[in-house]
Amino acid sequence: MKLSKVIIAYLFGRKKKCNNFDLNNISSILIRPFGFALGDSLIHLAFAEQLRSIYPNLKLGIMAGRNRDLFIASNLFDTIIPCNFLEYTKNHKKWQLLLDFRETYNTPDLIADKILSPETTIIFSKQDKEYYNRETISNYDFCCPFDPNSHVVNHLQTSIFGQYFDLPRIIPKLTIPHVEIDKVSPIWDRLFTLPANLGKTLNILLAPQGNAQLKKQVPPSELAQLLNESLPASSRIRVLMGYTIGSKEYFQTLKELCRYDILLGLSPPTTLKEYLALSASADIIIGVDSGTVHLACALQKPLLSFYARHNIDTWYPLSNPNTPHLMITASQNNNNPVATENFPIELAVKWLSQQIS
Repeated sequence: MKLSKVIIAYLFGRKKKCNNFDLNNISSILIRPFGFALGDSLIHLAFAEQLRSIYPNLKLGIMAGRNRDLFIASNLFDTIIPCNFLEYTKNHKKWQLLLDFRETYNTPDLIADKILSPETTIIFSKQDKEYYNRETISNYDFCCPFDPNSHVVNHLQTSIFGQYFDLPRIIPKLTIPHVEIDKVSPIWDRLFTLPANLGKTLNILLAPQGNAQLKKQVPPSELAQLLNESLPASSRIRVLMGYTIGSKEYFQTLKELCRYDILLGLSPPTTLKEYLALSASADIIIGVDSGTVHLACALQKPLLSFYARHNIDTWYPLSNPNTPHLMITASQNNNNPVATENFPIELAVKWLSQQIS
């Protein structure tokens, strides 16, 4: 394994420097995002708008995986490139500038960059590995490390772009067509049988579970307390929990802890395209630190978010000033700063009660 990585670093980890680079004269930019997760992907909608504000005639592309439908829905990218050998070959030497936001070195990216061969490459913060690091890899022209105390949405402003341009601070925005929202309305209707003459309903989407590996989730007992104390005895309020890894077990526990008269259901599995529309169909979104929180902000939905005390400065929700939002942080008494538990639920109850009334 060591020898193979040494060979890969030698063959693919070097690049001829671009000596005539002019940031004022850019016609095409290809973005490699942080990753394919929903929250990571949404931030790049803001980057795209910032870049278009300084390059009105820019050809803008982005590499995509399972996040492809999000980038399609945004209408911000001229080209969306699947991450595979064939597509890299088709795009050989077709891009003037590559913005590589990935925070680690890896073999597939090194090979991809050699095939793509952009004129200029800008990397940001790359975590050194034993065989791939700043000593062995030089396939870039500029390195612009992230400010560790600044929100991720500011990365272009704190990079070389900020030295040349007065970039506007933009938060991600997303609009889902009504025709797509109408397609997911049966999800609500199938789970909840309501009187025909009820009138307008209030739809609340729950996303209490985030990254499973990091064990990000609001304890079912705390979420149940919020719902029990906030929701009136009303048949017009529908509460739908999004489907993810481990959601069946979580939902079963939550259901047992909630009042019997609360209309609570679990969504079936959805595609990303369907989940974007499902979130857009909600009137209020309640979520733990996750992609759904950032999606709610982009959709300008009233949001109740739950965060651990760790890493808030770089990933706090970017809500619209005119959209109701309350961020609840975990207790300072938690021994683990990344724990998402022991929230001041009374604050959440007050906020949600106000939104419902």
